[in-house]
Amino acid sequence: MANKLPKILDKHWTDENLKSPAKSVNAPLIKKYTGVENYKGRADQIQNVMEHVTEENYVDMCRRMSKLELDDSVTGSSNFGKVIKLFESDDSRWIEKINRKLECCVQKEK
Repeated sequence: MANKLPKILDKHWTDENLKSPAKSVNAPLIKKYTGVENYKGRADQIQNVMEHVTEENYVDMCRRMSKLELDDSVTGSSNFGKVIKLFESDDSRWIEKINRKLECCVQKEK
């Protein structure tokens, strides 16, 4: 998920597709929309960027993410739009299934 963070964040503000997961490549875009200089993903920088995420641009991000290609061989693709739909769904069976699998893994480790 760490490599996807800039892609998800930039979708709050722009339709532009990132060409690389590299933070150094995306730093100018992050600066443009948040004012955070020389973005490297430090905790203080992430906190500052997150202060620019609003309810209004969350809606924009969801719309933009839903337009992206799902095929991971395509530059700029992402399946995060599917995750957003699950999070916003009234049907919680998907998370219950994940919880059961996690509980099973934890029990096996004991």
